Amino acid sequence: MRFDAGHVARLRDVGLDDLAIVDLVNSGAFVSWANRLMLSLGEPTDAGRRRARRRAQPD
Repeated sequence: MRFDAGHVARLRDVGLDDLAIVDLVNSGAFVSWANRLMLSLGEPTDAGRRRARRRAQPD
């Protein structure tokens, strides 16, 4: 699906102004980027979780 002028018109119809539409588009783009990043990094390993817990504990 492509985002086009029709989508913008519908967002304006429900009361969003230009700033709100830009914020919405930027938020969606950020979430998409973060999702792709997490998919490319993969699941954390058990060893990685243990290291993270050790680092989080105070000395």
